[in-house]
Amino acid sequence: MHGFLDTIVPWWSMDLYYDRLLWEGVETDRVTEALGGHEWFPGSPTAVVSWFDAHP
Repeated sequence: MHGFLDTIVPWWSMDLYYDRLLWEGVETDRVTEALGGHEWFPGSPTAVVSWFDAHP
């Protein structure tokens, strides 16, 4: 999960990490909050729990 407008950890840095995980064959997902910065988003708790439920 990443805010597209994050000025502390730029979105592009997450995108590079995401691409590398895919290249390594690691199942992953990317959730971008278009107007988000460096913060916790309202949908974050659900997304995190859902991820761990799907990957025990």
